[in-house]
Amino acid sequence: MLAVSAFAGVVFATADVVDRSSMTGKYMMGYQGWFSTPCDGFGRGWSHWTCGGGGIPGPDPLDNGTLCFENWPDMSEYDADELCPTNLVYADGSNAGLYSAAHPKTVRRHIQWLKDAGVDGVWKQRFIATVTGNSSFNDRVAGNVEAACEATGRVWATMYDVSGQHGDVVLGALEEDWPKLEAWMQGDRYLHHRGRPAVAVWGMGFRSRMVNVSTAHAVLDFFESKNVTVVGGTPTWWRTGGHDVMNTTGWDEVFRRFAVISPWTVGRYSSVDGTRLETLQSIDNYVTQFIIPDLAEARRVGADYMPVVWPGGSAQHESRGVEHWNRAPRFGGWFLWRQLYNAINRAGVDMIYGAMVDEVSEGTAYYKIASDNASVPVNAKLLYNDVDPGVRVPTDWWMQVAGKAAEALRAGQNVSEVLECCEGCSCPPAPPAADVVSEESVGYWSKPLFDKGAW
Repeated sequence: MLAVSAFAGVVFATADVVDRSSMTGKYMMGYQGWFSTPCDGFGRGWSHWTCGGGGIPGPDPLDNGTLCFENWPDMSEYDADELCPTNLVYADGSNAGLYSAAHPKTVRRHIQWLKDAGVDGVWKQRFIATVTGNSSFNDRVAGNVEAACEATGRVWATMYDVSGQHGDVVLGALEEDWPKLEAWMQGDRYLHHRGRPAVAVWGMGFRSRMVNVSTAHAVLDFFESKNVTVVGGTPTWWRTGGHDVMNTTGWDEVFRRFAVISPWTVGRYSSVDGTRLETLQSIDNYVTQFIIPDLAEARRVGADYMPVVWPGGSAQHESRGVEHWNRAPRFGGWFLWRQLYNAINRAGVDMIYGAMVDEVSEGTAYYKIASDNASVPVNAKLLYNDVDPGVRVPTDWWMQVAGKAAEALRAGQNVSEVLECCEGCSCPPAPPAADVVSEESVGYWSKPLFDKGAW
């Protein structure tokens, strides 16, 4: 059954209840759900709002502040009981509070936004580090996601992340967590693929991760014994090796065992002159160098292929100044749209992973972001939608752009080459010139890549 949803004059055909039987034809997004506050009762402090969760969100790190995120969420729709006071203030002197994903109403709000935009659902991130020991916060958020998807007709699935964990811990943690995962898989809104429940494992094989080949095979053996379809969040160079792939033999076999291969792309575009400037030209280079041959190799070994697309990014606060502010400008939606056009039209992919709904830490968030500078706290440098010259778009624009592509995927159709701007908005009429961006927007681009697996 289809429902009609309208935003700023743009009308989408959205699935009222998303089919859970297949990943094919779907635009799914990652959902971190890791933001906490001292007000939520879980004792995690300001986890991910501040680096290490210590201190109270305040001025920029370069000014001895505590911030560990880049985008300022549009907080205008949140109720008072969802907000926790910070040391950030708006221009009128009022406190700029932030949310916790432990609040069911907050997660329901985020998933409802995705439904309104026509996005199919989410991959709930589940870090191995949070599975061992006290997993109560992570379990609460997963339950919130499940309930929100049931209420909105979206689908969801679990994506484990091995970051920060040694191989001897990973398998045991997955075995310990299996009863919870199995219970979630019984739900009406849990995503399936190839006739089985789907689960993803992100990070195995990255040179910056600590899982070896034998453990990776053991993880795949474990899930195959449970009759689930395993999605691999792999390094960018999974097909050829080198670069971000761990420098040991055997990973080529591991990667080709995944039923669905999904290489990471955040922070991976670079211009032809070798700088870290991420532009539309670098996106065009990527589809020919990676996506098209990757898809062919995946099909050769009988796997599906799910590319990762993202609306833009920044990691200055999280990297403590190693990365520049707004290093991958969104260009009013062109940065995301060019990835989608290339993946769907030029490569012919039939499923998409969007990074990520709520990832304000790396500046890749899709959910509602403050539209203009007047809507962000005055005592911190934070990204808003209209930061790039000549851009004026609504808070939900990135989800709108994703919704256009999701509609095309469901119908098995191509997207238009030109991004249609919303009524009453201002988007660049054409993509910015190759490798040309404003210093006002992004600063200089001479510093090396901050390698944390993503950036």
